[in-house]
Amino acid sequence: MSDDGITYIHRLGGEGDVISTLQTLADSHRYRNPIILTRLARVIAGASGGGNKDAPLFELCHLINAADAAGFHGQDGLLTFFMAPETVTPGHFKRTFSECSEHEQWRRGGFSADSTHVLIDYNDATFNIHYGRMPLLAALYEFLSAMEGWTFFSEFNDLLTEMLAGSVTIEQIKVASNRVASRFRKYRHTHISWSKHEERFDKLSTFLNDHSVNGQWTISDPNIFTFWLLHSTGQEFRGYKTVFDAFVVLLSVIQKGQVSLSVQSAHVLGSDKDQGEIDPSNMEISEEPIVEWENPLPFFDQGELKNIKFLKGTSERQPIENLMKYGPYARRLPQAFLRLECFSPIQSAITNDLQMKRGTERINERLSCDDAISYDNKIQVYEDIAEHLRSLQLAVWYVISGSEKPNNHDEVLQHDAKIAFESLRRKGFETPNVDEDGRSKFSLAGEEIVKMSDQIKRFKDTVEALDLISSEVFASDKEKFSCQLHKIYGAIDE
Repeated sequence: MSDDGITYIHRLGGEGDVISTLQTLADSHRYRNPIILTRLARVIAGASGGGNKDAPLFELCHLINAADAAGFHGQDGLLTFFMAPETVTPGHFKRTFSECSEHEQWRRGGFSADSTHVLIDYNDATFNIHYGRMPLLAALYEFLSAMEGWTFFSEFNDLLTEMLAGSVTIEQIKVASNRVASRFRKYRHTHISWSKHEERFDKLSTFLNDHSVNGQWTISDPNIFTFWLLHSTGQEFRGYKTVFDAFVVLLSVIQKGQVSLSVQSAHVLGSDKDQGEIDPSNMEISEEPIVEWENPLPFFDQGELKNIKFLKGTSERQPIENLMKYGPYARRLPQAFLRLECFSPIQSAITNDLQMKRGTERINERLSCDDAISYDNKIQVYEDIAEHLRSLQLAVWYVISGSEKPNNHDEVLQHDAKIAFESLRRKGFETPNVDEDGRSKFSLAGEEIVKMSDQIKRFKDTVEALDLISSEVFASDKEKFSCQLHKIYGAIDE
């Protein structure tokens, strides 16, 4: 029933006030028709009105104008009109407006009502509102009034008072609805993850709909690359990294919706291409849901930890920055991620060369992608860093174990840990004798090191299982990237 609307917002990454306010409306049981709050959820998300996401707000302002003309004047009058009915139905509004017309009780001229709708004559234009539409508009009014703990209510009424001053024109209606829409968009961006990226997501959703199978989206290595091929000659999605990041953010929004709903399988988002609407689907993605991830590297930048050289910047940290940043998304999209790691730097270098006007010879050389690190070499870099992390784990264990005498089982471990510690000739590893606070810091660092090691291993296992480190896969991708970079940038002449 009304839970459908709440579920819809959840799957778009909605949280906090938008969920609680919608739940309050559902709990009132005033909107008996279950479709009302489902449609309201679409309006809240900006997924209604076709090409004009704010069209329902424009309708609402016309209805408020009609209610005012029917005698429901001022703040109290509007509250009575919209929120007094125990059950909100088209029939309730039909009776209200019909009686007003029958008894000629309109406060202002230009209004009439018949069996199906209210008609407003603005002299230079007319507007009609069907009774069947009014319960949704009433729900929208109630939501706008109640959102953010009724803090918008006063501003909302001030806008309506200004709109209704004097002889109301259609221009006044437009101005008021646009101002409400502006405030509502800010609300969406605050409380619904989808809305923060809606312009970019609209393009992604169109592509995914066009490439769906049985209405199900597939966010995959091939689809990400295909999207880049189709859009990279434009401006918004020229960079491969931009495309990869956009799909990762989309996946994170889907994941956020999964977490909110506490479901065990991934759900996808689709859209009605004809109406420009977004619509969470009940179809399932075969891949397992992505677990919540927090990049472990920033941990080592905190406070006194910065004074301990766990990782050398250029050789040990920089090569795994992206792998730790994207976490499970790198494993979910292994080939797309390898393309990001190995070919995106080539494209970035071309962009920098062009911006700095460094000449054409080097740029033309870059277009061949001969400078790209191969996939097998990239994995080898990860493995080398993983070996360092294993030594770090031993060294950290040596510090946190302190002066405790090892048992027979730990003697070998203690010996290996001592060797690992003494081999680390870097700041912070001068002595294993640290105070309790120091041992605590090393212990927490050890947890993050284990997390990094696991990420590298799991990514390596995924890549090897798919045979992505083969020379043939890299050679094929190199040719594809070189071809597309030539299309994007062309042959650069002096």
